[in-house]
Amino acid sequence: MRATFTQEEIAYGKRTKRTAFTFTNLPLHVNTEQVGDQIRDGLARDKITTVADVRDETDLTGVRLIVILRANADAALAEQELFRWTSLDTKFSANNTVIDGVSPVDLAPLEILERWMKWRDQRLLASIELELSQRRNRLEIAQGLISALDMIDDVIDEIRRSKDKADARARLIKRDFTENQANAILDMRLSQLTKLDDKSLRAESKEIQTRVKELIKLNSKADLRSELILDEIDEIGTRHGNARRSKLIDPPSDLQVTVIKQGRTKMTVATTEKPRFVVIDSELGVLTQSRKLVPAATVVEKSDKLIFVCDNGRFTKVAANAKGPLFDSPTKVLAHAKLSALPETPLVAVWKLEDGVYANVIPWEKLTKTTSRGKAFLPEGAELIHFGGTYILQKEGRKRDIEININSVKDRPVGGKGSKVAKVEDCVF
Repeated sequence: MRATFTQEEIAYGKRTKRTAFTFTNLPLHVNTEQVGDQIRDGLARDKITTVADVRDETDLTGVRLIVILRANADAALAEQELFRWTSLDTKFSANNTVIDGVSPVDLAPLEILERWMKWRDQRLLASIELELSQRRNRLEIAQGLISALDMIDDVIDEIRRSKDKADARARLIKRDFTENQANAILDMRLSQLTKLDDKSLRAESKEIQTRVKELIKLNSKADLRSELILDEIDEIGTRHGNARRSKLIDPPSDLQVTVIKQGRTKMTVATTEKPRFVVIDSELGVLTQSRKLVPAATVVEKSDKLIFVCDNGRFTKVAANAKGPLFDSPTKVLAHAKLSALPETPLVAVWKLEDGVYANVIPWEKLTKTTSRGKAFLPEGAELIHFGGTYILQKEGRKRDIEININSVKDRPVGGKGSKVAKVEDCVF
């Protein structure tokens, strides 16, 4: 955190003017008296060579610390000296120790964000599954009521000939109504026999079907859920966020720590390797190296590696400095991760092969066992249907849909045939 200042020419003596820095905002827990003592100590030890005088003009209107430079002093060098030897530039450490499962670990800010996104995605999946279940139950009842209204005379006749409610329910079930639909019909009010209510039921049924399709897409595609989470964050920021008060400065071109010595010579005392900024084109499977951190870049340490899973049925592992296409032909990236921060949740792959639908659960650890040439995670001749989280396989007619997740499918060898979950002829794609 750095103090903010303005540079100006002020009168110094009767006939001369000097360059001065006027500091109006100091870092947290730093006061003008402390900075003044540090500047005077630096002058005494010959660490600061460009300052002539320090004035503290702080009053009730706010902080005002004026640092007057010597005649013909280099303003850029003076700025470096002040920030190097005083508390005008202060670093604050952050303790990023968190509980990961049952053990404490230290995580980088980016890793904390990744873990939070993973947790939020799990919570979003749970809410989607709950809403999907509720919507399907309501759709079942609405379709039953519509069918009952289409054959209302027969339904009323069956109910009138019944001994009691249980007998009426059994008679309706024999007419291909489900138990939930039969209960809804028996609870139906006479006012629901009007044409207006029939139209509202059909409109409601259509609306529910549209929403169910949206929920199925969200449930099966992690990228759509990520977009939804980011939209939620933007909405929260718009509603509750404040304008940034601190000033953002560009990082140095290299991460070298230098010490300014008397005589304006520089000596390097420490060096840290700069990480790689990799821009991933997920649609074409192309990597680009960026010189600076851009919004779309992935920050990768120089010694780390990246793992990619693509829609051509192959996965690969490349170095942090890799660039260009992942494979010979353009391919879409389905998932990627850093070798040093592999997600804990396995991936679910679903594909068609001949007359069957197969699935497999693939842990990220197995995807590390490859090279830049890549390996196949699909058997030869397979057509990929889904890759990611939980997938709902729709069945034809009144057959119950199949939910494919990490608990319902066994972990088979990567690239093998997998577990058969259904026949192609019984499914809707």
